[in-house]
Amino acid sequence: MGDCLAALPDVAEGGQRRAAEARVAACASPDAAYDVVGRLDGQTEEQVRDGRRCEPFVAEGGTYYTYSSIPPGGTGYLLCLVPHR
Repeated sequence: MGDCLAALPDVAEGGQRRAAEARVAACASPDAAYDVVGRLDGQTEEQVRDGRRCEPFVAEGGTYYTYSSIPPGGTGYLLCLVPHR
């Protein structure tokens, strides 16, 4: 996808945490913490709850994180993130 995000709050594996809006960072910047490897639009909270929708975007067994912006009862987007290289 070519975009990067700055650090987000730490969350235990399988956990969820509300966060302020994700902040885009230049990928060459020391602020870049994650590479965006996928984006899924039109997602509901239920669809993204287990976090597995990002598996097609990462290497098998690879570490990945998710960030979503979905209004209650509505649809929004899910970002698939990997640690910045």
